[in-house]
Amino acid sequence: MPGIIRGASKEQQGLGCQFLRHIERCLALLLVIDMSVERPWEQYEYLMNELREYKMDLTQKPITILGNKIDDPDAKLQLEQTRSHIPYPLLPISTIEKVNIDKLLLYLRKQYDEFITDQWRNV
Repeated sequence: MPGIIRGASKEQQGLGCQFLRHIERCLALLLVIDMSVERPWEQYEYLMNELREYKMDLTQKPITILGNKIDDPDAKLQLEQTRSHIPYPLLPISTIEKVNIDKLLLYLRKQYDEFITDQWRNV
């Protein structure tokens, strides 16, 4: 979930609301935040608020945060501070430099194997 239109949960219109309805079917959520900005944890708070405003039970799903643009020097400096604001796993990545993409893929595979049980495979 890389981002969403501000207020999508309240306005019940536009693509933001459609996107929120779509993620109701997801087993787990990946939230992408931009680590190169000042106070990246505010993006996390904003996304979580939109989820709560739309449907509280969305925040009960397994959540992982992807901290993108970790190749930026400022991002590296605020990584630990951001981790202190976020109670979920925070995986620092860079899509441009391909930093930790292999670790992300392994993490996603492990999560998939844990979530997908025989009951889900037979649906």
